[in-house]
Amino acid sequence: MCAALALAGFLAMGSCIWMNRRRQSPIVLFVVPAGYRGVFVIEEDPAGGVPPVIEGTSTIYKIPASGKLLTTTIGPLEEWHTPEGRYDNGATLPVEGDPDRIAIRGLWSVNHRAYSLVGTAQEAHEKWALPNRAGLKPGK
Repeated sequence: MCAALALAGFLAMGSCIWMNRRRQSPIVLFVVPAGYRGVFVIEEDPAGGVPPVIEGTSTIYKIPASGKLLTTTIGPLEEWHTPEGRYDNGATLPVEGDPDRIAIRGLWSVNHRAYSLVGTAQEAHEKWALPNRAGLKPGK
């Protein structure tokens, strides 16, 4: 009896692992203006923000030239997802990766605001090390 229960538990756990292995994470795509460099912030403003664009299982946040996007929700950023980047001219913008390459780099999220940077890993480190990160402004 115990062996049968153990086998049933093992099979149930194995099927859950198999199902989750095949599950794809939703994509969050950040589209920034061509040539943009510096910090951008996505701020949740349910009443006055624009909703993110939803295409299939992808959520798209289009960052304006000001570097500050007011959106109805940052929920997709707070959930399990795969980040991707692109310039508004269609060119690919890497996410993280090579520390010397210009890429989107997540900084932090606080008070319904998600801060990211288009730049190198060193630039991200410099922004992260600021004594007053709460006062960080979009742009350079």
